[in-house]
Amino acid sequence: MSDRICPDCEREFRGRTTRCGPCWWAQIPADVRSAISRASGNAYRARKLAAQVAGPVPAAEYERIRTEALCVYCGGAATEVDHIRPLATHGGWEHISNLVPACRSCNASKSDRLLTEWDQVRVFRAVRASEKVAVEYECQRQELVGVRQT
Repeated sequence: MSDRICPDCEREFRGRTTRCGPCWWAQIPADVRSAISRASGNAYRARKLAAQVAGPVPAAEYERIRTEALCVYCGGAATEVDHIRPLATHGGWEHISNLVPACRSCNASKSDRLLTEWDQVRVFRAVRASEKVAVEYECQRQELVGVRQT
């Protein structure tokens, strides 16, 4: 990937396309953009629905988890709730046992990665701070060992 200049708006951007993201999106016909957006939203909702173990976790439960403790990954003030095993890409589930308090920085940094794929310093702090994280980390390590042996 290299730095480029968009021919439409003359902004600098990084990528392989000839236009920046907003200009590329704007050149797509409105009905096609609408269909793409709907499909993307539907796919997200379908993954989230499939991840529910016993219905959605109530908003009050999310709030309780967020406010009950500090960020398990860094010890800072928790402002969000993180799914230990991500829903979208790694088969996580929408259940209290998969939720921990996290700060915005750690949650954004972890994104949709598994614990074994992320910053090990923060993961080891979380393993010491939360039994839920410790159990999931051990499961992920065992999965890695199983993959390497086959």
